[in-house]
Amino acid sequence: MSLESIAKKLEDHPLTNEILDRTNRKERLIITGASRTAKALITTSLAKQKSNKLLVIVPTLEEATRWYPLVKDCGWTRTCLYPTSEVSPYDSIQVTSEIVWGQLQVLSDILELQSNENIAIIATERSLQPHLPPLDYLKSKCIKLMVGDEINTSNLANQLIECGYIKTSNIDQEGTWTRRGDILDIYPVSSELPIRLELFGDQLEKIKEFDPISQKSLDKIDNVCITPTGFNPLIIDKLLSINDKDISNLFTDEEYSELINTKTLSSAKKYLGVAFEEPSSLLNYLDNETFVVVDERLQGISHGNAWHKIVDESYIETIKGFSENNKTKSNYKPNLHIEINNIYENLNKYNGIDTTDLEDLSSKINVFNISSKLHSWLPNQYGKISLSIKDYINEKYCIWIILFKLERI
Repeated sequence: MSLESIAKKLEDHPLTNEILDRTNRKERLIITGASRTAKALITTSLAKQKSNKLLVIVPTLEEATRWYPLVKDCGWTRTCLYPTSEVSPYDSIQVTSEIVWGQLQVLSDILELQSNENIAIIATERSLQPHLPPLDYLKSKCIKLMVGDEINTSNLANQLIECGYIKTSNIDQEGTWTRRGDILDIYPVSSELPIRLELFGDQLEKIKEFDPISQKSLDKIDNVCITPTGFNPLIIDKLLSINDKDISNLFTDEEYSELINTKTLSSAKKYLGVAFEEPSSLLNYLDNETFVVVDERLQGISHGNAWHKIVDESYIETIKGFSENNKTKSNYKPNLHIEINNIYENLNKYNGIDTTDLEDLSSKINVFNISSKLHSWLPNQYGKISLSIKDYINEKYCIWIILFKLERI
């Protein structure tokens, strides 16, 4: 059963408005005693009253996968699970393409969100650490195409190459493209399906999604945003624009040769903080009106502290390596990991709520307990049910009654 109809009813419920009023208090509202389904319903009903963007921060990726289907079922136009990596940003180890492409898909959804749409994003605290190029820089490197545009195919081909796309004879995986006469097939890494551009002369006449296996055309779309295949092309492009004297001593001889001679760099990830003075987090891609829900804050802080300690040691080892090789380290700053307490403190600036069942709330003021209670009612005991409800009303409880109709298939 879809939760969308229930979420819609809750949006207009007086109790929802009461809870929403409590989000405006100085101390952040904490909701406790709710099941995960109830959390998804409540956060959706609250968020949609305030914003068209919801960000739910949970402690672990496992917990994120549990939240995701419930929030998706509540009727958001777009619901995204933002993937993150445990790899230290100062290591040369590459983040898997699946994670990078998943991140780009979410970022593309944010950038292309229409005024009549809304979006819910489920992510871990790792998404709040600096790991992305600045929004404007990524946006400037995206290729936006719309039906009716005049297209210079040579320029488009160069743009695709600069974004990391590889020309092939057949489109069967993300990050590839091909051309057959007036038809260009591209498989954007930020899309679930490849797209087919049909040209009439220099004019883009049609954009269609197609099945990469059967090659059969599917839905027509009006526009598309093609992101780079990863963040490395952006980092490399920015590094090449920096004065060579300022950064050449940061690289090994092999890295420097690779960067200058081939304009590629397999270890580009660890130079994100060199390319950009202030790398971004997922939060930097969302506006200040975003409704932020923090689930199990103390647990998230604990996970974040453990990761921060490991990454801090990784950074110190990297700096030590610079010293041993007589290389400058002034441009290699620790700007890819931030104290987790500072990050969580920053979340309090956003309108939203905390949810918890594990935290001691005895010293907290703004707490709303919606814990459920098991009743031993038998079917058709309507008199007993009504008396129980009457007792709750007399005790000043507010009652939500949700009915499910079960059907046999």
